[in-house]
Amino acid sequence: MQCENIFHIDEDLENISNLNLDANVKSLSLHSNRIQHLDGIESASHLKSLDVSSNQLTSMAGLERMHTLRSLNLASNSLTTICLTGLRSLVELNLSYNKIESLEAFAELQAYGSALEVLLLHGNRIAGAQAVVDNLKGIFTLKHLVLQMEGEGVGNPLCQEKDYRTKILNGIHYLTSLDHVDRSGSQCIPDVCVLNFDSDLEDLLESSVNVPSEVDALIQENQPTHQQQKQPPPTINHSSSTREALSTPRIDQVLKFRKTSTPSEAKSANLAKPSVVTSPQRTQKSPQQTG
Repeated sequence: MQCENIFHIDEDLENISNLNLDANVKSLSLHSNRIQHLDGIESASHLKSLDVSSNQLTSMAGLERMHTLRSLNLASNSLTTICLTGLRSLVELNLSYNKIESLEAFAELQAYGSALEVLLLHGNRIAGAQAVVDNLKGIFTLKHLVLQMEGEGVGNPLCQEKDYRTKILNGIHYLTSLDHVDRSGSQCIPDVCVLNFDSDLEDLLESSVNVPSEVDALIQENQPTHQQQKQPPPTINHSSSTREALSTPRIDQVLKFRKTSTPSEAKSANLAKPSVVTSPQRTQKSPQQTG
């Protein structure tokens, strides 16, 4: 497959090798499939962005040669361990909603120098604030760390510790924000897109000016109740703050809108772009619930 941007979303895909990826692929989005391993990903040797969230992965094996990868989304899988060998170019890493208990693997990034700036770990089984400090304090590029999401009740066991926030901010001096709150106590939205949304979703958000009410409703219905009371409905645009308002599992709601739209709605929204390879039309099914 010779295209720089590829997405196959919610297609029951089980094997990456079947895609016959070309070395020139830059962005690959495989959200909400049935992928159990990453065999075949090495064919995309110049890949910069990979989204395999909401799949059935139990291991990161297969990424060792992905030296150019800068953005990696592994959220909502079944990972119990982390392997960062060869991932020296990573800037954004989303490991949320897995079964991870230890961060010892981050010593590998310290060994050969790291570019990592954003790390999402909420929804795991990580215990001990001091262990987090010990494993991450050597990554001097790290600016934004997320261990729990406000309003969702999804964190890690360590978040129950008294003053865990103080312990981590004091131990990792170069962090700009923890759990999307900066050192002054203000909400902080990273400059980079930390959730690694696929090209298809970005196209939808960018082109939704003709159908704002439908997409607004999908986004708003998934926001925590207390946030709805404090904030007006989100404006549809493609800024980092809009992307930040969504968490990976909620992509299914936007995809449901795309699948159930009438041909005239799809045309008016201009969802397809010539530079992006779209998947063949699929039979309609209920979106997979994750997270």
